[in-house]
Amino acid sequence: MENAERRNPLFDDFGNKNLLDGFDAAKLDQLKKAAFIMPENMDYIRDMLQVGWITGQLSSAGPIPNTGQIVTTGALSSNATTTLFEPDNGEVWVICALSGQKDTVSTANFQFFLEDSSGNKAYMCDFNGTSGAIPINEGGFVTPIYFDNNAVLKVSTTLIAGSYGTITATAQIMRVR
Repeated sequence: MENAERRNPLFDDFGNKNLLDGFDAAKLDQLKKAAFIMPENMDYIRDMLQVGWITGQLSSAGPIPNTGQIVTTGALSSNATTTLFEPDNGEVWVICALSGQKDTVSTANFQFFLEDSSGNKAYMCDFNGTSGAIPINEGGFVTPIYFDNNAVLKVSTTLIAGSYGTITATAQIMRVR
């Protein structure tokens, strides 16, 4: 196909819009997934990079704006291992905070970990707490904890003493790539 006939998908969707009008990291991902690395697509790829940088939806050195999330197990009423978050292919996330909460006076155990597809686990913390909100990494992590689609963020919650009531585990995460 001649260059004059080729249409750039970026401009099909966003041709007459403000740079920040509906262009987010998810839309950039959608456009990237549709792009093939071929000589005839190089202008399109360069355009995606430039628009991604200018809109702040592409990052090589920090969080991507408007991608922070608080993920939670919801109220659990029995011992469980629960997936908190699983990144999509090509995404990289950083864990910012972890917490647990109990609604009864009892002792619960929270084990936050990353697990790969083979079942290998890397534990971030193993923490016991009583009723109320329990900030688990109050002082922050020694180093940032990044994860991608090769690992899933999970938590195991276990009642140690007292009546169960409900337990909730929560993580705050932000996308960096």
